[in-house]
Amino acid sequence: MDPVLLSLLKVLFLLPIFLLLSILVFYIPGSLLTNKAKVNLRDDEKIILSTSLGLIIFLLTAISMALLKIRFLVPFIYLGFTLYALYKFKNENFLPFARIFKQKLLMLFLFFGTLIEGFINFPSSFAYKAGHLYWSSQGHDGLWHIAIIETIKKSLPPYNPLFAGEKLFNYHYFSDVVIAEFNRLFPFFTSLDLYFRYFSFLISFLIGLAAYSLLTTWTKNKLIGFLGIFFTYFVGSFGYMILAIQGRGFFGGETIFWAAQGNTIIGNPPHAFCYVLVPTFLLAFYYFLKQKTRLLFLICLLLSGFLAGFKVSAGFVVLAGLLATSVFSLILKKEREIILLTIISGLTNFLTIKSITRGAVSFLIFEPWWFIRTMIVVSDRVNWIDLELRRQFYLAKGGFRATLRIIEFETIAFFLFLIGNLGMRVIGFWEIFKSFWKKTVFKDPVFSTIFFAMLTAFLIPLFFIQKGVVYNLIQFMQYFLLLFGFYAAISLYHLLKLFKSRYVKIFIFLVFFVLSIPTVVGNLVEFYGKNPLAVVSNQELEALNFLKNQSTDQDIILTKPFNPYARGLYKHQPWPIYAWDSTGYVSAYTARQTYYTDEVQMKILGIKGTEERLKMMNDFFNPKISLEEKANFLKNEKITLVYLRQEEMDNIQSETFSKLGLKEIFKNGEAEIFRFD
Repeated sequence: MDPVLLSLLKVLFLLPIFLLLSILVFYIPGSLLTNKAKVNLRDDEKIILSTSLGLIIFLLTAISMALLKIRFLVPFIYLGFTLYALYKFKNENFLPFARIFKQKLLMLFLFFGTLIEGFINFPSSFAYKAGHLYWSSQGHDGLWHIAIIETIKKSLPPYNPLFAGEKLFNYHYFSDVVIAEFNRLFPFFTSLDLYFRYFSFLISFLIGLAAYSLLTTWTKNKLIGFLGIFFTYFVGSFGYMILAIQGRGFFGGETIFWAAQGNTIIGNPPHAFCYVLVPTFLLAFYYFLKQKTRLLFLICLLLSGFLAGFKVSAGFVVLAGLLATSVFSLILKKEREIILLTIISGLTNFLTIKSITRGAVSFLIFEPWWFIRTMIVVSDRVNWIDLELRRQFYLAKGGFRATLRIIEFETIAFFLFLIGNLGMRVIGFWEIFKSFWKKTVFKDPVFSTIFFAMLTAFLIPLFFIQKGVVYNLIQFMQYFLLLFGFYAAISLYHLLKLFKSRYVKIFIFLVFFVLSIPTVVGNLVEFYGKNPLAVVSNQELEALNFLKNQSTDQDIILTKPFNPYARGLYKHQPWPIYAWDSTGYVSAYTARQTYYTDEVQMKILGIKGTEERLKMMNDFFNPKISLEEKANFLKNEKITLVYLRQEEMDNIQSETFSKLGLKEIFKNGEAEIFRFD
């Protein structure tokens, strides 16, 4: 049978089992809290609130049991949750799912949205004829997460799988904890399938449901909820217009204005989890403002208090929105509940950050307009060099008139950045301006929380860049786009309401749809319209599987440092993954520590000693270095295994290994493995 078809059948067979288990371990525990809250929830609200709470409860249970060194109790805890819920509520636990699946239009929207979003991940790591293929950045980013997941299954807090001997710090790995703990409980799923397919499907679905539930409840309008799904899943940037103007095609251009759009968010699991938790928190916050009970306060705290562990940017923007709202509430209404929530949530997020970072200093560099400036001049973005040259001319000329021209050029660039990234979400300004005009922005705490969270998410990349990989800070913009999409849904509803004719309304929506989707469709074209970028061949999979089975958790694997020129050996992509990029694929596939791989990611984490390790690795493979130094390196660094591609071996290397006492334990057409005793 064709390996792709076989893999697909296996995934489809296990998908219902995964969804049922997700209900038991995420939804059921969360529903015990929502049931006690005694809030009259719709089915969609019950599902999204309970599941989101369940994700947090699952996370906290995994961490606390690991810290107490009693992880073996986790299955019994969740069995207890399930039995109690079934005894207490019987089939009522599953009624919301039975009823919501009868809402065919909602399910249709969510299904297509889930496919559009999830397809960024779904095809990577499948068992194709050539092996495991990877598109876009999945061979790097995805396998980095797989390596962490494999580590967390064995150790929590985790050690760094790609830098042996070090704990994992300066990285938000809470989303990986959820996937890893699920995999530890249900090992018949592979971590590759869970990461690239099952959790991609689940989280994509929950993203749309969270947007729908929040907007339907907040605005008391179901149509706005549907429009919220549209702006969350199907709206991209105006990058396709730049492509068309430059004659570079039409479908594509998602990040021409820098910010990645919501339809690719699933490729970044920490962000994707937050795309569920942030709207769900706002939904819980809405009910808390109405009833102000202790249990709803706790629910809000659980949903907001650990966001920084998933993504620091999410925690920061939500706290900024809450802080602004709490100040207005205190001044205008003399209410203290919101500021109390802000303080406690801020404290839990701060403690979360402290627990997963070490020796970290501020990662921000004040560099105003960096993203706008580079957007204008970089060749694969807007590439409007003339605008920048004119700005520089008037900057050098000086004077009042020159200053006015500079302001003109900067204003053009600013609005190009803003509107280009927003795409058809730009209609959301209607609702924002209307709220300020009527002075209702400060009267609705949900509105003000969303607005100031959104504003914070926009201003940070406008004025700062990040140390290490400077463009990483653009990820704040993704929360700006998500939240602005909520205002866009409300505005589009009011626009449609102006017309009585159904045909006019359909025409207007179709115009929005057509102008929104080119970059969304373009992502799939750009991802899958060409060859995959990297491959882990069947022979290399055989070698990695042997290495996994014939090693222990204490083994440290040495690989050769990444050589960017190795890809020159191959005529076309997919390149073997070792030649494509510096990745953690050996650790991901073997569930073992590598001595030092994925150099870029380790530098992003701010790990000390990377240059020293890289030098020692290069020295080890340098024929001019003495055997004694090589042997001391292996002993001192506790390296027990060496994994090399055949292209990285030669006669000199083989002779050196033999003299060092490195015993060949595996060899096939693509890889060799040596053990050092």
